[in-house]
Amino acid sequence: MVAILVTVLAWAMPVDQDRAQLTEAIKLRDERGQESGLVVMIQPMLDAPKTAPKYRQWSFDYLTAGYVPSQKNPGKSELRFLCYSQTRRPTNDPAPGIVQVLLRLWSYNRNRLKIDHSEAYASRQVHLYLCDGGDSGGEQRFGEDRYIDEGTGRAVSQKVNTIYIYDMPTFTKDRVEMLREIAHEYGHATLPPIGPFSKPEDWANGDLGERLYLRWLFEDLVVQRLQRGDALGVTTAGLEQYLKSKSDPLIRAVATNGPNLELMGKKGEAAMNAYLGLALYAERILPASLFARALALTGSTKALDFARAVVDAAGEQQWTLRVPYGFEGKRLWIPAGKSKVTGASVLSRKGDWVQVQAGRLPITVG
Repeated sequence: MVAILVTVLAWAMPVDQDRAQLTEAIKLRDERGQESGLVVMIQPMLDAPKTAPKYRQWSFDYLTAGYVPSQKNPGKSELRFLCYSQTRRPTNDPAPGIVQVLLRLWSYNRNRLKIDHSEAYASRQVHLYLCDGGDSGGEQRFGEDRYIDEGTGRAVSQKVNTIYIYDMPTFTKDRVEMLREIAHEYGHATLPPIGPFSKPEDWANGDLGERLYLRWLFEDLVVQRLQRGDALGVTTAGLEQYLKSKSDPLIRAVATNGPNLELMGKKGEAAMNAYLGLALYAERILPASLFARALALTGSTKALDFARAVVDAAGEQQWTLRVPYGFEGKRLWIPAGKSKVTGASVLSRKGDWVQVQAGRLPITVG
């Protein structure tokens, strides 16, 4: 996909919606070269600096916004991202690239997982703060923001879904780490939470997000559905190295041994990894619609409820197994429940999971 830079008239969000200002717009294209409806708006310097909900002493003078196509009103756009910066570089400013990545991740959420930002927070917006200070890294927080409505002069309060990226001068030096951190915090902001765990952190949706999103970015870059600008310039080699280190071992464990349900009922790092392995493996073998269905069916924050939801989703319709790369011709475990398996012999069974031999024939469940 090619990003085209054009100059357009737009409104300054969120402070001054009525006064038109000259902005720069990056219109993102889809894999067919057509406009996708995803737009990065680079606003002029704000008339009044924005303060961060968590750090009232920090002011942010610059805004980059991200718009998505409206489902309710075809041909219209909806605001999904407000990215505030304390500094704007004259060249290679990181804010537009970060918003561009987030728009692509939002598109994965809508198209693959059938979810959007929660309407409980600022009209489905996610607010980002690119901070010059703080310790390098990121943080996602749900909270409350206050500002003065210029129309009425009154103080207004709203619930907000916020992401903070700290120490921007050093944060931008490692592009893979930068992309990973953005995907991690966006996972916290939008994916269903599973936990709490005792370590490495309370909720696993950040770790799940970075592994899912970087996998999808890698695959789309390989077949040129996306270009490197959609992933902060990260190469496929850099993404492949990350996946081989952080994702593939977790997937391999579930494919080889089946899900470790006993471990998933615990709270430590191994328990989180058992959950992540199951989620990542389920995404690899199930049709996208059934993986999205499993996330929706979970109904709680418990890892074991997600494990149950995977089996339930797999039993709702007939589906054909997607054999993960590297497992062609090997034995692997699949969620079958009471469904019939065709195209392969059942070698072993553990509860609702069966072990099969991946061969030349397509394996169908249901």
